[in-house]
Amino acid sequence: MRHEVFNGGARRAFDGKSPQLAERAGQWVAAALLQNEKAAAWCGDRGIAIEKAAQGELVGGAGGFTVPEEIESEIIEYRNSLAVFRQEARIRLMGSSSLSVPKRTGALGGYYIGENVALTESDNAWGNIEHVAKKPAALTRLSSEMWEDSAADLGAFFVEELSAIFADMEDDAGFNGDGTSTYAGISGICPKFVAGLGGASQLAGAVVATSAHDTFEEIDATDIAALMAALPERYWTSAKFYVSGYGAAKCFARIGATVGGWIMTANGLRPMLSFMGFPIVLSPKMPGSGDLSNRVMIVFGDMRAAVSFGSRKGVSVAVSQNRYFDLDQIGVRGIERYDINCHGVGDATTAGPLVALIGN
Repeated sequence: MRHEVFNGGARRAFDGKSPQLAERAGQWVAAALLQNEKAAAWCGDRGIAIEKAAQGELVGGAGGFTVPEEIESEIIEYRNSLAVFRQEARIRLMGSSSLSVPKRTGALGGYYIGENVALTESDNAWGNIEHVAKKPAALTRLSSEMWEDSAADLGAFFVEELSAIFADMEDDAGFNGDGTSTYAGISGICPKFVAGLGGASQLAGAVVATSAHDTFEEIDATDIAALMAALPERYWTSAKFYVSGYGAAKCFARIGATVGGWIMTANGLRPMLSFMGFPIVLSPKMPGSGDLSNRVMIVFGDMRAAVSFGSRKGVSVAVSQNRYFDLDQIGVRGIERYDINCHGVGDATTAGPLVALIGN
């Protein structure tokens, strides 16, 4: 997962908002998940509902609770601040478990014509971007004694833990999904570029680094230039580099990365890394140190044009009083629904909105 660094450290849940929101979240957690009678009474007095979730929306169903809207909104907002794909991909809201979106695969043609000559007709070529909502489950723990210390801290901890796990799962699937059940069938960016290396099916956007350049310490300006040159010009205006923090330090900083300016946030100024004027987006789901032969090291391009993120609104939680009984802890499972379709990696002859540098 990615943590944006602000003045004073990474953002925390409910930062810059009314402290009562964190208090309400903590009281709801204590009432719904820890079954604390005092917290339940507190919620009842303030109209905070303790509602069971619909059976069909849960894995296993029993013991599930619908998260109150204000807490769900904070989970979604905090998760979005951590996840690369939630920020960079094109978000499509899914009104049902599946979604099919038209995708243009060929452009209209233009022709010069003479006087009294009929215009040659041309048609767009269309395909489809398919989404089928996946149902990831995130498991974390709560101490049965946490509510006794601070309801506000409990609320923030609950939101941060659940959000971080969801963000981590989304980015891992988006970058590294291999289409197996481990990633709920999602095929991520990196495996798509690695498939077919060295053969006729190698993607045009899969740029192999100079011979023996298989670590970030060995990547040089020639490799980066080759990567950038592979990206079609129409995507340059919104292109970014996607790389691990290790890669940014050992490659871009070593070659000559610069601070591209400052972004004003609710927490003050935040530096933005860039290289040659293109923003650098960090993700630990991209490879770090070691031998990266035949692995994607850096991705460059317009992720919004290349990746469709299908999002089904809703977060449900379920609780187990028994799983961590010996530790006096409560097991909490969160569920969301989404799908990721990395459709814009091009083909063997034409590069798409994203290109990748492969370790040689």
